[in-house]
Amino acid sequence: MWITLLSHTQVHYANEVVSSFIGPHVWTRCEQARVAAAGNSAVRGHAKRTAWRAWSEGFDGASHARALPITYPRLVPIRLSSALRRSGAITLHRRTMKRLLVYLWTAPTTLVGLWLAPLALITGGGVQRVEGVIEIHGGIVRWLLRHCTLLKGGASAMTLGHVVLGQDRTVLELTREHERVHVRQAERWGPLFLPAYLLASLIALLRGKNAYFDNAFEREAYRRAP
Repeated sequence: MWITLLSHTQVHYANEVVSSFIGPHVWTRCEQARVAAAGNSAVRGHAKRTAWRAWSEGFDGASHARALPITYPRLVPIRLSSALRRSGAITLHRRTMKRLLVYLWTAPTTLVGLWLAPLALITGGGVQRVEGVIEIHGGIVRWLLRHCTLLKGGASAMTLGHVVLGQDRTVLELTREHERVHVRQAERWGPLFLPAYLLASLIALLRGKNAYFDNAFEREAYRRAP
């Protein structure tokens, strides 16, 4: 019904356009402008005006087959990574992930000592967290350190991954620097820390030396924190 409203000249012109395949060519140019606009909402209006100009110029009746030059707006990418790097967010994220992996690597050794925490609390001991390390003291832990170690008279403190056992709070404070060396050793060795420590004691015994003071792990700890 609507086609009867067109003049004879307009109908003739439309038929001429279809026969010369101008329609697909112009539509392709308009699609290019639309795709360019879809990438950035800020330039969408400009791209629409460019598309309309391409359509109108395609039907100027002068040269239907000529290529229509369209200048697409330049999209300037925002370098979020650089901004985040300058703010230190990426560095903090990497540091956090690295620390998490260290805790996971040390977890098998940490669990050996962590189960003593509830027993220590039940038997009158205490638990505290200092610099990312769980310190357990008193109660049954005091008894274990006095009677269940290879040292005569017992041990003042012992490190199991990120858990440090101590006879009391004062001992933990006095031996903290020494035990932190063992914590770093456990972070390096992970689940192999306890077997490696026992092997070092065995090697010292086979050489006729002291299983504790001549242990390679203890020598490092006493050297760094006498």
